[in-house]
Amino acid sequence: MIRLDDLQIDNLKIYQDDTLYNFSTDAVLLANFVNFSSKSIVVDFCSGNGVVGILASSKNFYKKIYLIEIQENLAKLAQKSVEYNKLENIEVINDDLLNINNYIKNESVDVVMVNPPYRKQDNHFISENEHFNICNYEIKINLEQIINKSNKLLKFGGKLFMVNDINRLEETIILLNKNNFKVKTLQIVQPNINKNANVFLLQATKGAKSGIKVLPTQFLNDENGNYIVKVKKGKNER
Repeated sequence: MIRLDDLQIDNLKIYQDDTLYNFSTDAVLLANFVNFSSKSIVVDFCSGNGVVGILASSKNFYKKIYLIEIQENLAKLAQKSVEYNKLENIEVINDDLLNINNYIKNESVDVVMVNPPYRKQDNHFISENEHFNICNYEIKINLEQIINKSNKLLKFGGKLFMVNDINRLEETIILLNKNNFKVKTLQIVQPNINKNANVFLLQATKGAKSGIKVLPTQFLNDENGNYIVKVKKGKNER
């Protein structure tokens, strides 16, 4: 069943389907983490139902945001949400990320943001549902391809924002360095103070010099088990 959920910021709503992949806390974390300027052209890879792009649009001025999603059912939900919220400068692209140059030229983008599939394929799946497998596993796209495409699309000095599983951090940094990126900002995420980190957020800049800022750890729950992550409000004045 399709429902219309309140994103609890700027009266924005999002369409979600109970039978499809719904957005998680990680998407909110990424939307809170990204920042860009009023002249920015932004691309959201693996955009799902469009939640990251829609949330990010509420806290940043921008010129254009592209949402690219390979699965038609999710792309249709994203389009429906974009139209409902009257976000005229957000465009949904339903295609394989590897075909992105059919729509956007190389070295023309200021910001890429991505909440990618976290798990390698490894010849096993936790679900018999192909839709969920594509969302969770590197079936249609892998981390190296995502970073390579980011490098090609971004201008020199362009920024890549990513959220991913903590177990992929070392691999991610290696691939970023290989593709002319340097990690400039890193934040580790823990469920609570008593549990190990499970997610990271990073911002890498194309063509940058070495030098990294590590932000304070983001906890999802306080010592009493209360969920404390909220959508950040207010425009970034940049």
